Amino acid sequence: PALKRLYLEVPALKRLYLEVPALKRLYLATAALTRLCIASRKGRLVEVWPLARPGTPDRGLAQGQTRTWISKALEGLTKILLCKTKHRKVVLNMQPNITEIAERIRALREIMEISPAEMARTTGVSEEEYTTLEAGEKDFSFTFLFNCAERFGVDMIEILTGENPHLSGYCMVRKGTGLPIKRRQGFKYEHLAATFRDKISEPFLVTAPYIAEEQENPIALSVHEGQEFDYILSGSLKFVYGDHAEILQAGDSVYYDSGKGHGMIAVGGEDCVFISVVMRRAD
Repeated sequence: PALKRLYLEVPALKRLYLEVPALKRLYLATAALTRLCIASRKGRLVEVWPLARPGTPDRGLAQGQTRTWISKALEGLTKILLCKTKHRKVVLNMQPNITEIAERIRALREIMEISPAEMARTTGVSEEEYTTLEAGEKDFSFTFLFNCAERFGVDMIEILTGENPHLSGYCMVRKGTGLPIKRRQGFKYEHLAATFRDKISEPFLVTAPYIAEEQENPIALSVHEGQEFDYILSGSLKFVYGDHAEILQAGDSVYYDSGKGHGMIAVGGEDCVFISVVMRRAD
């Protein structure tokens, strides 16, 4: 419980977990620092550096252990800072790596002490499928990533890139420079506000490819809490919401509760391009 509280109360730790590729080093360093903050078995947080004042008792921490933990923490944090400096130039306009995304998801789940079974329920997949996804052996759907971000309380961009969005006034995205996310059945997403922090919605430029083989098959339905707005720019889109189906053309739009099953495919023999704005549920 103390580790979980510390993680939730110190945003810097959360950012470090996501930004640094060397997750194993980071885990060891953060765990060492956490031990320095635990005063008793009840998990009461105390002064981080108990050896700072001569004669101060270790309050339950063996002095030798404390020195070892401090040494490990400083060594680990030094490596972290070097790693962050070395890789400071990060280009968001790159295809996020599946393995790195999976590592971030696993690290967040473990530090928040969430079981794979609970995450499977949260993301709407079986526990077996969740384990496969977390191992990086299968690509992620947008819905899966969105639900993970909501459960962890982080921006989806942090899971995708390891970078913490920093702009607060406005962010401008030039044509073709959105953060590319190629997911589910060839759907291509371009995030149009990847660098804006504290977003209340996720805006995308989406390209749904026309696939002849799926025209006669049932459309896969997704569920994620909140609301969604889709505006068709070109092509035709078959939109399914529960038992209802609609064909949307260029200039048409649909606004709906995304907490109920919904899905879509391109129809009419060509790809469909549309703007999608995914909004979080109101707290």
